Amino acid sequence: MDESVIAAAERNVLGSILRRPELLEAAVERLREEDFGDDRHALVFRAVRAVGGRGEPLDFVTIGAELARDNRLEAIGGATGLVAIIAPAATSAGFPHWAETVAEAARVRRVVAAAESTLALARENGTTAADLRDRAERLLALSDRRTAPGPRCGSMAEAWRDTSPPEPSLVQPGLLRRRDLMTVFGPPKSMKSWLVCDMALAWALGEPWMAELRPARALRTAWLQTELDYDDVRGRVQQRAADPADVRRVAGKFAFTHRGPMTLDSRTAKALRRDLPLDGPADVVILDPLANVYEGDENDNDAMRRFLVRAREFAGEVSPEAALVLVHHTRKGTRKERSADPFESFRGARLLRGAWDCGIVVDRVDD
Repeated sequence: MDESVIAAAERNVLGSILRRPELLEAAVERLREEDFGDDRHALVFRAVRAVGGRGEPLDFVTIGAELARDNRLEAIGGATGLVAIIAPAATSAGFPHWAETVAEAARVRRVVAAAESTLALARENGTTAADLRDRAERLLALSDRRTAPGPRCGSMAEAWRDTSPPEPSLVQPGLLRRRDLMTVFGPPKSMKSWLVCDMALAWALGEPWMAELRPARALRTAWLQTELDYDDVRGRVQQRAADPADVRRVAGKFAFTHRGPMTLDSRTAKALRRDLPLDGPADVVILDPLANVYEGDENDNDAMRRFLVRAREFAGEVSPEAALVLVHHTRKGTRKERSADPFESFRGARLLRGAWDCGIVVDRVDD
């Protein structure tokens, strides 16, 4: 892709936001600061986000003042450089095309970085073809993420001044965000899988689940379960989406697997990306149950740590921005024992108790 075309697209994205400030929300949803190949454009985008997040007018004065507060105005060429970068576009009609050009260029840069990393590995002694293939597949999956892998640094002053909009939640403000880990725990025979199926279908329809867990929109949900037969899943889906109108609404938003082995490797992730009947990348990936995809000792913290890292990677390979839901059992015991501290009743390594961003504990009504 021609660098001059990319640079022009970055400037046009910024200029479109200046012309139509309501486009900032779409830009924040689609692009990150690091997606801008020109560091000056990235600095301006950060400033635009901060100013817009405070609800202030977006113009040369407010954006320039924000850059000056960060001591970044001179880095982009001063006020003259700012005008050259963010001059309002003649029309904002091309914004979707320009934003996609910027996003695609960022993906290309990450693919190139993945290729260079794989090439470096190839030069190491003892590297096999399987090692190279696995590294390449994982890095290429990571290259689809909007946020490049690796730590992101910030300062106290920057965090204090940053009033840009927070990352939007998938479910109820702050409950489940992109790339979060959610756990659903319960004793055997507590109907966990059916509850998860009901939750997935509700979110795919864009409807609240249990009245409280409200999706921001209709979420594309992949229920990767390995325990229930196809006929069992089919019966539950038909019962939950009995209205033909619901079936039409959920088309392309809900997909599932049924009983059978599943390994959390890159080949499986690639096959799922290809075969899941969704109309876009999954917003939520559900692994149900954990025991069927976990091969180590459940009580081994190191083994569980490695599993959680791989499970997150696997979800990211299936869909780069997806939240991950793990379904697992609680230890044996009475309901009274579990209710004393529900999140201490999880079966397996203690590490699992603190690894999640949000959780649901299920219990049987007959206990």
